[in-house]
Amino acid sequence: MTSPGSMEGRVAVVTGASRGIGRSIAERFAGEGAAVAVVARTLSAGSSPLPGSIEEVVDGIRQAGGTAVAVPADLSSPADVETIVQRAEALVRTGDGHLRRGSEFGPRRASPAQRPRRIGAR
Repeated sequence: MTSPGSMEGRVAVVTGASRGIGRSIAERFAGEGAAVAVVARTLSAGSSPLPGSIEEVVDGIRQAGGTAVAVPADLSSPADVETIVQRAEALVRTGDGHLRRGSEFGPRRASPAQRPRRIGAR
C-alpha cells in the first residue's frame, strides 16, 4: 500500500482507464499525487454501449483536486500504441520535463505489430 503523496511529481499512463480496474487505478494514482494520462477508446459518455469514458474519469480526478488528461487510444491499433507516450507527454509534463516510461521500471511487451508472425498461420 502506498502512502498519500507517494507518487507526487510522477506521471502515470493508465490504459483501459474509462471503467473498471483501469479507472480505479487512475483514480488511486491521482489520489497519491501523480499526474495521470487516462487512456482508453471511449472518449465521451454515450459513445459506447458500456458506461464510462475517459472524459468522465478526468473530470472526477480534477474535481477531487488531482491532475489528469484524456488520451484517446485504441490499443488494437499499432499506430495508437506507438504514440500514447508522446501524446501523454505533450499533455502532462513532470517538473523536469520528462515523462517516466513504464519500460524504465521493467520489461515492455511487444505491440501486436512487433510480435513475430508464424509462417503459414492464418
